[in-house]
Amino acid sequence: MAIITINPDKTISINGKKTFPVSLYSMCHATIDLMSTITTCDPSKCTDFLANIPISSIKWPQQRAEIEYWRPLFEQSNIFWVAGGNVQSTILTQSDIDSPYFFGYIQIDEPDLYTDVKDLVSKIYTDIKKRDPNHPVILNIYSDPGTWLPYTDILTYDRYSIRASKIREDCIYDWERQSAGRVFANLKINEIDKPIYAVIQANGLITFDEDPILVPTIQEARALTYTAICLDVKGITYWPYKNGGSQQQGLFANPTLYDYYKQLARELKLLNDILVMPTRTYYHYNNENTSLVIITPNPTKSIYGYNMNRFSYILKQNGNTWYLFVVNKDINPIANVNISIQGLTGSMTARTIGLSEAGSIPGRTLPVTDGQFTDSFDGLAVHIYQIGEECPTPLCDFTITQL
Repeated sequence: MAIITINPDKTISINGKKTFPVSLYSMCHATIDLMSTITTCDPSKCTDFLANIPISSIKWPQQRAEIEYWRPLFEQSNIFWVAGGNVQSTILTQSDIDSPYFFGYIQIDEPDLYTDVKDLVSKIYTDIKKRDPNHPVILNIYSDPGTWLPYTDILTYDRYSIRASKIREDCIYDWERQSAGRVFANLKINEIDKPIYAVIQANGLITFDEDPILVPTIQEARALTYTAICLDVKGITYWPYKNGGSQQQGLFANPTLYDYYKQLARELKLLNDILVMPTRTYYHYNNENTSLVIITPNPTKSIYGYNMNRFSYILKQNGNTWYLFVVNKDINPIANVNISIQGLTGSMTARTIGLSEAGSIPGRTLPVTDGQFTDSFDGLAVHIYQIGEECPTPLCDFTITQL
């Protein structure tokens, strides 16, 4: 059995290892016509991701045939899998629950969009916990986290600004606005006592009105991922959409973009031990804390009436080593940006880390004096700095062969 533990700092541990999950949401769609779509599911293509979270709703209860088909495919590929929260004990057996690759359960998707389902969601959660206290329940919301927190162990939310933004060049700003300013408008993420994972769009093709606006560029995919990390989320889930027979074509239908998302997942897995470190501070819309890190210039831009800064960041610390993630949410480059970390003294070095195949430029070194250094950013660039003691292996040499 996989032992999934939620830690006091809202990270999770899998069999004792602190883990930042990188998963695929609904890689295989469950429908009433089960076997006609399930044959398109090929988990072996996704070994760079932690888990698949299949769709589950009151309309489509899972069937035993579904689990019997999926389970060996995922487990042969060393990938965790998740069952629908409304799955019956006659369908999900104790053997399934005891599997070392069983991760947990997912509740009804976006229950805040339904009417009169609160009692059902509560019952699903209570029934699961009576039967299986060792695996988490995951619930994906639309915009009302406070109501549903008692009925889940992990909260996820999804926003798709690349299809919703009126102005494409503002889509990264708009994703942050929708996330921090709307989903969590009345609750700051760090005030919620449950882990929060961001679900990010990863569709590969679009046939709806032949409009290419839904497909992220590589730069947008990277900027969206790290903008979410700068909200201090505790996991990233990519929604690859349907793999065919839909207006929104799946990620696997776009080999170039699919290969990139795999590289991005590899980078996040390699950064795992950094991502689960204590967060010292982070900055985004609705969490405007500049007491520890100051970035200048940090221009503002009006996004649908919200004044938003160009840069978002998160600062992690491990002893005398600091890790600073900085995202330029704007499509335009900016030079001579001064970054200051308060409280650091003396001469140090900032070294950029990351996986070049995933868009990082690792190996640059910048002099740091009393916590201050200067850098320049391309449009939608993400920089990851390691500041302080010598970089520990394998974080020094990010190469594709190490993954």
